[in-house]
Amino acid sequence: MLTRLRSLFVALILVIMGAMPVCAQTIQAKGKVIDSEGKALAGVSVSAKQDKALHTTTASDGTFSIQVAEKTILVFTLTGKQTVELVATTTPMQVTLPNAAPEKKETTTVVSMRQATSVKKRLLSSVGHRWSDL
Repeated sequence: MLTRLRSLFVALILVIMGAMPVCAQTIQAKGKVIDSEGKALAGVSVSAKQDKALHTTTASDGTFSIQVAEKTILVFTLTGKQTVELVATTTPMQVTLPNAAPEKKETTTVVSMRQATSVKKRLLSSVGHRWSDL
């Protein structure tokens, strides 16, 4: 009985040790996000591209810290700035978010003044004819 229990224990240890390399190692990615002028950016969204559940935002001094798997791509987004994607590293990261290029919006404005003028002339002439009939 004791040998059977011992062999079961050894088998369990081997299974656990064999599964360890399969598990992805996690790293603590941290750093600072700045704008093109070197000023810290607060409120920048930092998320893992493959897993949107892993996310954080930068503090008032622009710093962030997030625990992700090795080789995870981090996505940095802030309204009015270009989105930046970088591979997470264990060394402190410095991320620069440049200003977003202004969007070109095409607007079509159609003004039909001739038709409005034509309706106004007809109305005035109709009113004028009615007064002259009296």
